[in-house]
Parts: sequence; structure tokens; C-alpha cells
Amino acid sequence: TGSCDIDALCKERSLTSAALAVRGLYASWSTKKYSWILKSVSKIVSRRAGYGSWKAEQPRTMGALLQSKAALFLGDVNKAKRALSSSLQYDPESKVLKEEFSKLKTYTQKIKKADKSLSKGFYKRTEGELDDAQTEMYRLGLEDSKLLLADLHVRYCKCFTYMKKHERAIESCDKAMKLSEDSVEE
Repeated sequence: TGSCDIDALCKERSLTSAALAVRGLYASWSTKKYSWILKSVSKIVSRRAGYGSWKAEQPRTMGALLQSKAALFLGDVNKAKRALSSSLQYDPESKVLKEEFSKLKTYTQKIKKADKSLSKGFYKRTEGELDDAQTEMYRLGLEDSKLLLADLHVRYCKCFTYMKKHERAIESCDKAMKLSEDSVEE
């Protein structure tokens, strides 16, 4: 019912319809239909894209942020970065988009740094860097992103395995599997 109304609003080109659709999509967040939210908000952002300032309260800006968040909850960090970077092409000075992109970039850098440390055999350092990456996830408001958390716990599992901390490795692997299963059930 609600999704039909939002789908209809997404097809319209007026600013009012875009604002209502974005608000509806934010309200629909609790349904956990992230693929539908991502697809719907992508339509709005592409129709409203244009040069000029992208202020925080504008539907296109709110849509770009929601698009990025939905991609992250689907475990697609690259799609989230693309959503923000494409919006920043229209307004490179958008404070809210720049801040969100910067936090996302910091998160990906921390994950890459942990992966590099793991590959070089610096396991204690890797553990700290994974902790930093998890902190960055919280800064991004992604503590409920089951797929990203599962991915992080797989990295912890590898790290603890190499450190010969097998009980912690098993705990991390179990958490990763549980989070993955829970995300599929949603």
C-alpha cells in the first residue's frame, strides 16, 4: 500500500512529490526493504540531479544520503561511495555530502589498512585497525548493518585464527554466520 504511493510519487517530477517520496522512504526504513528503497530513491535523485547547491533539507540531498545508507545496509560500500560522489559532482561544496563521503572514505581506508596489516602478518595491529573500522561504522550509523558487521567479523575471525586465539576466532565466525543468516531472513 505505502510502497505503491511512494512508487507513484517517484515517477512525478515535482519538488513536492520528491519531498514526499523521500520522507516516505525514510519512514519505510523500518521495513528493511533496502533494495526497494535504494531503487526508489535512485529514481528521485536522478530526476532531481542538477547543478547548484545541494542543501541538507533538499529532497535530492536527503535522497542521496538515503541511497548511500541503503547501499551500505546491502553491504555494497562501492555503490554507497558512488551515490555520494556522483551527487558531489553537482555540488562539490555540499557540506552534508562531503561529511558523509569523508566518513565513508575513512571507513574504507581503515578496512584496507587492516587487510594490508593482516596480509603482512601484523595480527595485533590488524585487530586494532578492525576495532577502528568498527568505530567508524558506528560514526556512520551502521551498527545495525548486518552484512557489513558480518564482513568485519570474518576479518576478525581470520585475524584471531592467525594469532592462534581459536576461541575468539570461532566466536567471530559464529557472529559472522549469524549476522549473514539474519540479513537473509530480513
